[in-house]
Amino acid sequence: MFGSSGKVKLAPALLAALAACGGGEAGASVDELIQAGKFDEAVALIEKQRETVEKGSDAEKELVLLTVDATADEQPETAKKAFLEFAEAAPDAVSAKDFKYAVSQLVTYRRYVEAIEVMDKGMKRWPEDPVMTELLALLQADAEKDDGAAAALKGLGYT
Repeated sequence: MFGSSGKVKLAPALLAALAACGGGEAGASVDELIQAGKFDEAVALIEKQRETVEKGSDAEKELVLLTVDATADEQPETAKKAFLEFAEAAPDAVSAKDFKYAVSQLVTYRRYVEAIEVMDKGMKRWPEDPVMTELLALLQADAEKDDGAAAALKGLGYT
């Protein structure tokens, strides 16, 4: 996710999806904005692109995941909200692996409370899914090092 310069590298699949749904130059612009730390501008451009794709489509999901990428560090609440709103609006479009991706992005930046809140929604939907149970175990291990995470897990009944 990070290059040798320390800058965020977007997942190639996300950039390809953005270009495939009409982003073209906008895809490069989103990457440039994220690299420059202009997260609000990047999100605004992503949201503009979302208006051009079918609601609940794979293209919209990829744009939502791009929003998660752009905001997980500096605006974790925005990342959480964007993902969970999409998951609620288009439940058939998301999988446990998509939840894992969103949680992983938040955990990368030690945004444990938001990650736990996303994981909780996935666990409620797929309580026996190995992807979700693995996420829970990883977050429980992380919670041993973070009081906020421990409190969030306890508050949701996971400890």
